[in-house]
Amino acid sequence: MVFYTALFLALFYFKIGRVHKKEERMNRTIKMVHVLMIMSVIGTVLYGYAHVNPYRWVPSIFLFAIIASMFVTAVQVGIFVDGKPLFKLSDLYRLFPIILVLSIGLNILLWM
Repeated sequence: MVFYTALFLALFYFKIGRVHKKEERMNRTIKMVHVLMIMSVIGTVLYGYAHVNPYRWVPSIFLFAIIASMFVTAVQVGIFVDGKPLFKLSDLYRLFPIILVLSIGLNILLWM
């Protein structure tokens, strides 16, 4: 279950990163966070190849990509309460470090 959570976080992170790249300027800090996340994703995928049947986790990538896209699209379209957005894109961008720490922590749990 930890493996699938790490996979979902990776896809969610890169969906947010794709939107961020289109909307905002990239700085060195964000690029470094992206590099660390790529290393974490490589660790997750290597664990998947070594320990999980590909017939189970490869189709889940497509499902998780669709779910992550729907989450980000819902935020882009906006959910408004009393004329104010409930959750903004800038709130999603603040999740970069949190998702990175969670992903690295899950990878540590995977490889223990």
